[in-house]
Amino acid sequence: MGLFNNFTKKQLQRKNLLNIIENWDKRKETSIDKEAYLTYLNKLEEEINKHSYKNDNRFITYGRRDFLRRKFTERLNFAVQANDTNKYIDALVDLEEYIYTQNHISITSIPNNETKDFRKLGKINTEYYNSGIICKEEKDIIIAMIQEFKQKLKETDNENLTIDKNAQQQKNKEREIQKSVKDMLSEDTYNKLKKLHIGELDIIFFERENIDAGQIGFRYTGLFNEIGEIIDGWLGNEYVIIGYDLTAGCGPDPYIMKTDEKELPIYWLLSDGGDWNNPDKIANSFDDFIKIIACINENLNSENEPNKELILSEIRKINSNENMEYWETLLENNIDSNC
Repeated sequence: MGLFNNFTKKQLQRKNLLNIIENWDKRKETSIDKEAYLTYLNKLEEEINKHSYKNDNRFITYGRRDFLRRKFTERLNFAVQANDTNKYIDALVDLEEYIYTQNHISITSIPNNETKDFRKLGKINTEYYNSGIICKEEKDIIIAMIQEFKQKLKETDNENLTIDKNAQQQKNKEREIQKSVKDMLSEDTYNKLKKLHIGELDIIFFERENIDAGQIGFRYTGLFNEIGEIIDGWLGNEYVIIGYDLTAGCGPDPYIMKTDEKELPIYWLLSDGGDWNNPDKIANSFDDFIKIIACINENLNSENEPNKELILSEIRKINSNENMEYWETLLENNIDSNC
């Protein structure tokens, strides 16, 4: 009978859990008792147990998911050890975000031996989320988090777990900082980035939905810190990372757009050993940058053997009066040798 039920069960749609999350109204209250938490967690678990699951190798934990899983445990442990009841709602938010997040991946969250596959990983990560189905690997992690939460609730003597609304408001402000980065680029700029043909060049550019993750480790503090905290000494709020070069310095080395100038000039920063206060200006404008990438691709993909000096001559015509050292290095890595 049990085997028959497994065949008749349907796979879990992510929206089923999102509906439960959206309809839980207790988080608006200033005090939530243990029973309310347990009822909510049990409801999520019951929904999960109604369904069948399949393995899916498109499910990736690198990036935001790994961060949320780690912070979830840290918050629960702190809640019990320090008797900080506010950490329970923080941990619950981590669990909920784990369920609904598209899992933003940053280049610095991927093991070094997989950095070259960043674009491929990003693509299959998006495919998995867009499928709307929760796989067995993700289900096992969510169930483990629910069980861990319930165990920590048993370890506390507090029946009413008070929420510090001021702390929650501060967290929301930090998240607004992240949103503002997306809005610093126009839709026209995002469309140009999306259409930018990179050919065989080992570089990537961000779409609107993952540009925030692309700032992690450069604009924001280290990978596993809260998103929204600006690195001390970052160039300025007007500087936004639009992509990475994975070749010139054996990357990831960020491309940075200066958004407060009409021309949107592009800078490049050598992440390992470079001067973070003085990135190299490599294009007078975003439009020039696009023309240069197109020029390089046209020459690299032609039937004739690519001529580095000829390509550099064409780039100089587009990019007058700007530093050519970066483009020379990029061509060397793509014509003369492999990084």
